[in-house]
Amino acid sequence: MREQNVASYFVIPLIAAATRPDYQVNPTLVAGDVKVIRHTGGSWNISNIGTLPSAITGATTQLLVTLTATELNPDDNKYPVIVQFIDQSTTKEWDDQTVVIWTRPNISNVKEIGGDAQSATDLKDFADAGYDPATNKIEGIKLADALTTNNDKTGYSISGTKTTLDALNDVSTAQVQSSCDSAITANTDINNIDTGINNIEAKLPSKSYLAG
Repeated sequence: MREQNVASYFVIPLIAAATRPDYQVNPTLVAGDVKVIRHTGGSWNISNIGTLPSAITGATTQLLVTLTATELNPDDNKYPVIVQFIDQSTTKEWDDQTVVIWTRPNISNVKEIGGDAQSATDLKDFADAGYDPATNKIEGIKLADALTTNNDKTGYSISGTKTTLDALNDVSTAQVQSSCDSAITANTDINNIDTGINNIEAKLPSKSYLAG
């Protein structure tokens, strides 16, 4: 397992074709002997390795294989990176060999949540401070501090216990009077009756006249 898009290396011996299962000492490698196969751009790509492996000094049967960040960067981590060793000479010096490497996202470069790209700043905020709704807000969700008054009461009903409903009884006398006046004004029939009563009251003798 290797980090995706991060240069790395591995060590491997090659089996001597003439004396198998012995390892080949100082194996001869030429361009085309070692290829990197990776899935990129929606298809498989086969290319010569950028740097031919060479035996480690003092350990002549062990090859140091170096892979670039590009060579370890498939377009999808469900596809492995394959390093293929095939001796191109007519008389093979060493046996064919294949190394399969799986990659995983580089932790320092993970910037997606649920497939949506996140900025490095946002991710750092979450990592440093944890989820704090006052400072680290999730886009796409209506925040409580951004809600406004809902003036459309259509379809609403009141429910609750006696205690919770009693708590609603905090309106003032002036508010009740104002609501009644508005209701009377809005109703033509009631408004006409109210106006008629007022006219009658205006024509009646005053209390002082009757008392006199």
